[in-house]
Amino acid sequence: MLTYRVNDFKHNNFFNRCIVRTLLFERRLILCSRYNSLSDSERKRLEHEEDRLLSTMLYNLTAMMVMIGINKLEIKRKCRRLLGKSHIGLVYSQEVNELLDQITNLVCVLTAVFRFYER
Repeated sequence: MLTYRVNDFKHNNFFNRCIVRTLLFERRLILCSRYNSLSDSERKRLEHEEDRLLSTMLYNLTAMMVMIGINKLEIKRKCRRLLGKSHIGLVYSQEVNELLDQITNLVCVLTAVFRFYER
């Protein structure tokens, strides 16, 4: 049963739907609220918070994909594609790209932790 669920997570559509639905939900909340009546500085702050939320989601998504054993190159490809779709600002996209560049180290650390707990 567990392998069935893990294999479901390895499909591209799961991750695409997850991020795209969150993006749509977040942007609807912003548009439905008082976004148009905000000043420029308040709009920038709100967009900054949205970027931070989306980059945190991509961080968590990357960690989840590493933990369930998806190929490193596949993780990079999926996350960079989702990063492009989400139109995150430069600061947060650089942070996510740095994480993806260091994914080999992340995989090695998580593998060592899993082996330690298997004992």
